[in-house]
Amino acid sequence: MRHSALFIIICIVTALINAHAQEGTNWSHRIISRERHPLTYWISSCGEAINELTIDGKRFEHVRGIKKFYLQVPQTNLIVFVADETNYSVTYHVFNMNTDDDIAIRDEGSDFGRTIGSPNQRDNVSLGENGNLILSTYDGDVRNNNTNSTYDAIQTLCYLDLKRKAVSSRKTLYFNAGKIINEARSP
Repeated sequence: MRHSALFIIICIVTALINAHAQEGTNWSHRIISRERHPLTYWISSCGEAINELTIDGKRFEHVRGIKKFYLQVPQTNLIVFVADETNYSVTYHVFNMNTDDDIAIRDEGSDFGRTIGSPNQRDNVSLGENGNLILSTYDGDVRNNNTNSTYDAIQTLCYLDLKRKAVSSRKTLYFNAGKIINEARSP
C-alpha cells in the first residue's frame, strides 16, 4: 500500500513538472486566432472577414496572417504580430507572454506578416543585438511576377528597437542566383 501511494505521488509530481516546463511555449490555451465575419461580409461584395487575435483576454483586430496570426521570437517568451491600421499604416505588436505587456510600434507600411501561418510562409522574426528584433520577409519568386527583373529574390528587413518603441532602420536585399547583387537602406 505504501509503495503504490508513493508511486502515485511520484507520478503526480512528474506530471506537474512536465506541465510547467511545457507551459513556456505551449500557449494554445492562452491565444485564440479567429476570423470574424461582420454583417457587411454576408450582405456586401465589399465586406471582408476580420482577423482577430486574443491573448489572455486582450483582443487585437485586423491582424495579418492565415489561421495563426503570430510568430514566436526564438529563445524568448515574446510573440510578434502585425495589425493593419487606417491609410495603409501598420502596428507591430511585440507581446510578452510572461508579463502580458504589449509594445506597439507604428509604421507607415509594411509587407511583413501577410503570410504568417501559411504553408508557404515568407515572414520570419529573429532576435538581434541588444534585444532588438529583426522582422524579415523573403520573396523568392520575383521573376514570375516581373519578367524584366534583374534579380530573382528580395528580402526586406525591418529592425525594431524595443527600448525606444520605434523602427530603427530598414534594409532591402536583392538577390540573383542566391547572391546579393544590391542593397538599399532607409532610416
